[in-house]
This record gives sequence, C-alpha cells and structure tokens, in this order.
Amino acid sequence: MWPVIDKFVFRLNDYYLGLIDWSDPDDPIRRLVIPSASELQEYGRWDASDEDTNYVVKGCQHKYPTTALLLVSEVCGSYCRFCFRKRLFREDVKEVMPDVQHGLDYIAAHPEINNVLLTGGDPLILSTKKLG
Repeated sequence: MWPVIDKFVFRLNDYYLGLIDWSDPDDPIRRLVIPSASELQEYGRWDASDEDTNYVVKGCQHKYPTTALLLVSEVCGSYCRFCFRKRLFREDVKEVMPDVQHGLDYIAAHPEINNVLLTGGDPLILSTKKLG
C-alpha cells in the first residue's frame, strides 16, 4: 500500500472507516477508499473525460450548453481509488482555482447557463464563507 500513497493522495474519514468490514477483503467500501497496489499499473489517461478541452477560463468548464462546472476544491473527506478526476489531487496539477472570480464572470456573461456544478474534490468540505 505504501508505494501507492507515495504516488496518489490517501485520506480516510472516521465515517468511512467505520463502514468497512475488515474481515472481508472484497468489502465494497474498503475497495473504494483503501489504496491497492493495482493503482500503480499504467492504464488509460489522466484526463479520461477530456476535461482539459472544456475549460473556458481557469477553473471553469463549459462542457454542456446550459451547465458550467467550477472546480472549487481539491480536497475530499476520503479519496475514492477509482476517481476519474484523480489527476486533480497530484502536486503537479493546478486545475482547481482558489479564486473562481473569472469563472463567475464567465457564467454571468452567458445567460444560457442555468446550472452550475461545484466540483473538483468535495465542495461541501469548503467553509461556509467560501461557498457563499
């Protein structure tokens, strides 16, 4: 497990920890949050959804006609081992913007956007002030 967490971030909160049936190596929660050596196998691409082609300004994607995505967090209460945004949690990737003003300006200038997704990591980990 340790070479995996040298390469990929690992975090586990008490809630998920308490859900794991440690007597079952195939426990679904365990497989979801506990690092595995299989993560070190090279496969696929870092940006499996081609998100880099959807950025309109740093930290803001406009992938769907009426929906914008603001990448507001690179922190999760627990990092899912199968996350398609796993690249966001690497030291060398800076897609999440601490200041989303450029994204907000873009959204304000595009009235067709009526749905904004806060994403990246888990946005509900952010402070109330930041979410406001």
